[in-house]
Amino acid sequence: MLELGSKCSSEDKLTDKTEKLKDEINTLENEIDNQIYKIYRITEEEKKVIEESLK
Repeated sequence: MLELGSKCSSEDKLTDKTEKLKDEINTLENEIDNQIYKIYRITEEEKKVIEESLK
């Protein structure tokens, strides 16, 4: 029983780490996208079109 609790705890930590990393990746991807939009002087309207096409 103690071993099962230990496995669950390890899996929870891994899941938490994975979720945190996914959040960080999404944040960085958004920052990169925004910098690209800025470099190419993409308007908000153009940005909406681009993002809709990526869904």
